[in-house]
Amino acid sequence: MSRKFSDLENSEKQKIEHELESISTEIGLDPYESHGTKDNSILKNQIGMCHNCKYLQYCRTEFGNVLARCSELEFKLSGQNRIEECNVHSPKNVLSLSEMYNMAYLIEASEEKVKGFITRDKKYMKKRESKK
Repeated sequence: MSRKFSDLENSEKQKIEHELESISTEIGLDPYESHGTKDNSILKNQIGMCHNCKYLQYCRTEFGNVLARCSELEFKLSGQNRIEECNVHSPKNVLSLSEMYNMAYLIEASEEKVKGFITRDKKYMKKRESKK
């Protein structure tokens, strides 16, 4: 049986959200911030952290010069003064935890299943021979 997360009652939804936020904070992630994995090191070296932002507009000339602009903050980026910190940075093609909540389904197993390799279920236990 599965249920859509957004269809849960508020108290149950808040309990799960709180648990997920606590776990993500424990491992050092901001639950409402997107986290990307793709790294474009050439562009990153030239303009800084904006290299993977969805607000970045850029082009590269045939001689390797990068012309870049932030569409959110409306300013030009240059290789002379790379961006180190930005409060509107939002990596492309990555979902934040709140976006994941909106599309999540909770899956509940109807019966107890074997977890891993260790079980006490008799049908999986080796039968012992009786000593004569």
